Amino acid sequence: TRVAGAVYVGILGGKGQINGGAINSSRLVKAKILGSTASTATSVLVGISPLFKEKLEDLKRNIADYKKKLEETIKSIIFIRTKAPDKIDQLPEFEEQRTILMYDINLLLEEEKKLTEMLKVSVIDCRIKILEQIYSGVKIAFLEIKKTISTDMSGSNFILLEDKWGKQEIQIGPIMQSDRDWEVEHIDD
Repeated sequence: TRVAGAVYVGILGGKGQINGGAINSSRLVKAKILGSTASTATSVLVGISPLFKEKLEDLKRNIADYKKKLEETIKSIIFIRTKAPDKIDQLPEFEEQRTILMYDINLLLEEEKKLTEMLKVSVIDCRIKILEQIYSGVKIAFLEIKKTISTDMSGSNFILLEDKWGKQEIQIGPIMQSDRDWEVEHIDD
């Protein structure tokens, strides 16, 4: 399941259990139970809007395509200069194409850099709140920072923190009484 917002499991009653599959939320996942005793593959990813992630993946594919075209263009230029002097009249066209491709690639790389930086910032306020039980084998991720739960544990809060050297890691904290309220939480965008 992909959600461009918060995911609440059990807000209207029921078990409130995420068991099996993958949940992808841009900000918050809140449930009573995560995983199961059967160790069904269960993963939770927060910190990225699914649409935003798709846009970044499309951008990376475009960059790869443009780089491939640039490589082919450069090979043509080299071929004409070294082995096909009779086609020298085509050289300006290939050189213009190379210049355009290089310019476009630089624009795409700048956009990719901006999106990647936005992703790093977007994860700062993300949370995973499991109120009662988390089973071993569950995978938790904040963007690219991942953690596999190795032993069953009681309910916990998961957040991403950065140390003074800039290294990010998932921190596990206790569930507070205020976390047990099922009111919709407002996390500033």
